[in-house]
Amino acid sequence: MQTDTGGLLLALMYSLLYLVMVYQAMLIFTYRHKLVSVQNGIVLLCLLWIPLRIIFWVKTTIPSSWPTTVVIFLYDLPAALWFNTFSLLTVFTAQVIHWRRWRDVRGAYMFGLGFLNAATWAATVVVSSLSQAHLSIKTFQTIRLVTLGVIYLSMSMLLGWHGIKFQTLGRHEYMHTQLPRSPLVFSLCNTLLCLIFFARSIYEFCSLNQGLLPPRLKLIQFNREHPPLDWGIFWITVTFQIVPTVILVLIVWKVNPRRNSLLCESFFATRSPRRGCVLCFCATH
Repeated sequence: MQTDTGGLLLALMYSLLYLVMVYQAMLIFTYRHKLVSVQNGIVLLCLLWIPLRIIFWVKTTIPSSWPTTVVIFLYDLPAALWFNTFSLLTVFTAQVIHWRRWRDVRGAYMFGLGFLNAATWAATVVVSSLSQAHLSIKTFQTIRLVTLGVIYLSMSMLLGWHGIKFQTLGRHEYMHTQLPRSPLVFSLCNTLLCLIFFARSIYEFCSLNQGLLPPRLKLIQFNREHPPLDWGIFWITVTFQIVPTVILVLIVWKVNPRRNSLLCESFFATRSPRRGCVLCFCATH
């Protein structure tokens, strides 16, 4: 695969995902869903980070010179936005797990999750800014890879913990719920996301030793006319970025607005869910 072809193909994939999210946003606007909700948050964040990926991969096909800080920022910033996006999915799962007493635990849960998201943002910005510091390339790459590895490992642990809690719910709990698909499919999606993020964290940590893996994406070389994108980088990007986003789209796709839905419910709603509508995630078919 030629470098330009690979970059354009990835940019095309992200563009298609972006169009899907734009369509979802139009449905939300048309159906007048609650403004501050899990669904709106996921869609909005995807509309923010996907264009950054499109710009980044289009950049790899253009023989132009951009400041290294800008290139690193375009590559690393979506990692923080990703954490924000998938952490919202854990908010929904937490509502499922604690549906009887969500109003009591919501404050502490949102505070803890907010702290993790803020720490992720701070770490991402600081590491990106270090590209201008007087550090050796090896030191900078080490700090950057460790930070990304911790971010992805944290997300894997969050998804895994909520997945285990979801699995421990008794069958009688589903008498009060309507998931977007069957409970088995929902669990499978959560498990796949957990494993993908865990594998991504291992990949980042293993990249500290270049001998363990094929040549990885070297941002420092992106001012060259032919950036080092190959089949390995292409499939790594598809596996660790495209596939998780597709799974997320599957979960939030076409939520029915005419029924009570926690996915569309405001974060600040204080009423108790009604019987039979506790988890009306309700994907239309």
